[in-house]
Order: sequence, then C-alpha cells, then structure tokens
Amino acid sequence: MYPGSKMIIYAPLLSYIPFTFATPFQSFYPRYAPTLTNLSENVCNETLALLEGVNYSPDNAPSYADQLVYCYGHENCMLAHLPAAYLANYQAAAVIMGLTPTILASLGPSVAETSLLSAHRPLLSFLISLGAPAVYPTRVFEFTDPYSVLRHKEHVLKLPLLGTRSAIICSVLEYMFALAAAASIILTSAQLGSKTILVWACTNQTMPLIWTFLSTVIHIGAALSYKIALNSSRRRNHGCQSTKPRGSESSARKGTLHRISDLLRSEFRICALRKQLHAHKLEDPPSVAVLLSSFAGVGGFWHVVFGTIIFSSLAFISVFEFLNFVFWRYILAAAVCRLILMVELTGLRAVQRRFEQQANGGSTSITISEVK
Repeated sequence: MYPGSKMIIYAPLLSYIPFTFATPFQSFYPRYAPTLTNLSENVCNETLALLEGVNYSPDNAPSYADQLVYCYGHENCMLAHLPAAYLANYQAAAVIMGLTPTILASLGPSVAETSLLSAHRPLLSFLISLGAPAVYPTRVFEFTDPYSVLRHKEHVLKLPLLGTRSAIICSVLEYMFALAAAASIILTSAQLGSKTILVWACTNQTMPLIWTFLSTVIHIGAALSYKIALNSSRRRNHGCQSTKPRGSESSARKGTLHRISDLLRSEFRICALRKQLHAHKLEDPPSVAVLLSSFAGVGGFWHVVFGTIIFSSLAFISVFEFLNFVFWRYILAAAVCRLILMVELTGLRAVQRRFEQQANGGSTSITISEVK
C-alpha cells in the first residue's frame, strides 16, 4: 500500500469535503513559484498526469480516494526534488504558522464582547467576528455575563463627544473598515488554501477558509445565548402577558415597518449616542443560555486548536511569503476590528455611567428598552 494512503484513515472528517477552488499544484506563492512550477509540470509530470486524470475517460474517472493517493504521490515527488534550503524554509514557516491562531486570538474579540455589541448593533458585531478570525479564549464551561464587560477597562479609551454629523461619519467609517477587514480575511484565507497543500488532506483547499468562518458560528451561538437570557429576564421583570395590537391589518403592517425602522436606526447609530442600553445584568440566566454560552467557550478553545493543526500543516509556503502575504493581513484586520469594538464598548460604558449618574448612584440594572 502506498504510504500516503494511510492518511485517508487518520485525516479528520472535514478533509473529505470534495470541494476545491482549482486543481492542486496549479498556483504557488511568487518567491519559489518558478521552481515549484517546474517541478510540478516537468520533473514530476507523470504523477501530475495521474492526479489530473488525463489518461482517464469520463466513464472511468478515478475515485476521490484514488485522487488523494495520486495527490500525495505528486507531493512526495516534488518534496523529494526540492533543495534542502527550501525544505528548511518550509519547516520554519510551519512553526510560525502554527503559532498564528494563538497570536490572533490575543487580538480577537471575546464572545462576551461581541454578544454585548450584538444586542445593539448585530450586523457590525457579525462583521467584527468575521474580520477578526480567532476568538479570544475564555473559561471553558463557564457562563460569562456580557454585562460584566462594561465593568472593565473603563479608562482604556475615551471618546470625544460627537455631533449628529460626526456620529454618522463615524458609523460609516466603522462599516467600511469592518467590511474591508472581513473581505481581506476571506480573500487571504482562500488564497492561502489555493496556493498551498494541506499535508493531511492533499486535495482539500478550503480548510483555511472553513476555519475563518467557524469563528462567526461561535460568536453567533454566544449572541443567541445572550438574546435568550435577555428575553427570559424581560419576561420575569415585566410579566409574561402580552397584548395584541388592535386595529386593521394596515395598522399592524405599519407597526411592523415601525419596528424595522427602529432596528435599522439602532443598527447604524453608534453606541455612544444612545440614551439607554438594551442590556442589563443577568441574575438567573436560563439553562439553555448557559449551555449555549458554554458551547461557545468550548468552541473558542477548539477553534484555536483546529487552526493550529491547519496552519502548521500547510506546505509550499516560505517564511517570507507567509509574513508578506498572510500574517500581516490577518494581524491588520484583527487590529482594525479590535479598534472598532473598543470604540463601541467605550460608548456603551459612557452611556452606562450617564445613566447611573442620572439615577444618583442607584441600581446598576439598566432598562432593556431604548428611548426612541
């Protein structure tokens, strides 16, 4: 049996996703691209022909398992003919890449921070979770009340008072930079997968991109947990009874449009201009919310582990290429999203302090509704 075929047994389940952007070994990062292209197309042309299936008809195409074996054969042929200096460079790059998810996690937002922001600006919170691809680790199996975020780091950043026009410009800039960061992360991850080879899933080119989107799943789960906890607290505080609006269907539609308009205004208004918060301290969160939050904490831990496994297993990328085409883009995008998050959380802390001053140092609980 060909030695590389043993990887079929041990590769994680995701490695069997038969989706790729292009045939492997067709594109490389520029520094060593001429050498790698020559090895792939000329020196190892026989294994490349097997991988591309040029000698097979559509009715007799190789199976996915065969393609995986051929892919490992072609990879081994190229590695066997690479100079020792190139191999040493690739090994050094693997060490640096393996540390990248942990480094990004130190810049990434925690699930408590994005959950708190999602209660006020869910779209911006989603873009931040996508633009910062690693989740800041929290205690596993513990529920962290997002409201506690307002009690920390009160003096990290102080924002000047903004007028209406300046606040609109600030909000537009936040979305522009968050979108740019998210787009940069997606394009960089897609390029990383297409220009390298994952040693334990040779034909799969989507792993860096899958890892990137998994962070949003973790943040969405945490935000849903916080939403459930807030709704449960609202029902306890105001009772479970609800009154249906009376009137015609047209007035009901107007009410729906009014709510949509309020949601849009809330989404595009910076947090520093709010009169009250949608959030408050959670006294007794329901079990479902605690369970979802615990899963988010576990997910954040395994997300870093999974990223370490992926990044440390990428071949045919040197230290220079990783630092110039991947690493700084990840760091810059994560730093931009972190700055946007700090601005919004600082605004929420300012709203909280104003409310407590108006209440003459009364209860720290904050009304859930927002002044229209």
